[in-house]
Amino acid sequence: MTNQLDHIVIAHPDLDQAMQEFADLTGCTPQYGGPHVGGGTHNALASLGESIYLEFISPDPAQANAAGRTKTPNLGQRLANLSGSKLLAWAIRCNNLDHTAGRYCGLETAQPFDMSRQQPNGDLLNWRLMNLIHHDLKGFAPFFIDWLDCPHPATTNPLAGEFASLNITHPNPNLVELANNTAQVNSTAGPANFILKFNSARGPVTLSSSELDGFWL
Repeated sequence: MTNQLDHIVIAHPDLDQAMQEFADLTGCTPQYGGPHVGGGTHNALASLGESIYLEFISPDPAQANAAGRTKTPNLGQRLANLSGSKLLAWAIRCNNLDHTAGRYCGLETAQPFDMSRQQPNGDLLNWRLMNLIHHDLKGFAPFFIDWLDCPHPATTNPLAGEFASLNITHPNPNLVELANNTAQVNSTAGPANFILKFNSARGPVTLSSSELDGFWL
């Protein structure tokens, strides 16, 4: 098993509010990460230990005017329609995306592509992503990430607590196999459900949802 759970994405229509709600819940305020230029979003991050973190993603007001000129709503515009916090997606860390690309556990993948984000301190993060081509799975279908030479965000952001478990149930057997081939993820066949547990300074936290919309709300 070479793949590793990397992070869980939580969407919210307002990043400041998302950060405050999480701080009230756990005692940890996520650290602002910066904008995803062209995507209409910005994010904040909090660590769940040495190798796993949470990403909070919301519409970026600084990109609102530019995004409004596009014909197709970008992610920021879609997240603006949420009523509150929502589990959105999850990521698997994989150090050889080109080798994995094509088919994995019976699921078709897209080709890897490059991403970057400038942090508030001016440092540029560069990484690669790869998506699964199965929109019927929505956010239950993970995306793959390779952080290349960047320090992993779990080691550079505030510690919200220690990861306890991620349990995924889903009727798709290929998704169950993929999840079980990923370190620190347990999966079984059944009605769709996603349950993340971690221990914070203010006690155990459980985040769960039977619907993960992914990045295509």
